[in-house]
Amino acid sequence: MGVQKELTKAFYWYQKSANHNCAYGQYGLEICYRFGLGTQKDQEKSFYWFQKSVEQGNAQGQVFLGDCYVLGQ
Repeated sequence: MGVQKELTKAFYWYQKSANHNCAYGQYGLEICYRFGLGTQKDQEKSFYWFQKSVEQGNAQGQVFLGDCYVLGQ
């Protein structure tokens, strides 16, 4: 949509949103931490934000969280 890809800015905005209890922002932050997008990889922080997103009602996150437990990730 005419915006240049900037992962550090994406991380910043996901983080800001996540800290205001936005499930979508929490899920975006989880992805950033899981894959090291705009920040360093951190599996513990990734899982933390994943759980927060699920607690906020993110249905897609609920499925993926179940997968984490099934696969032991």
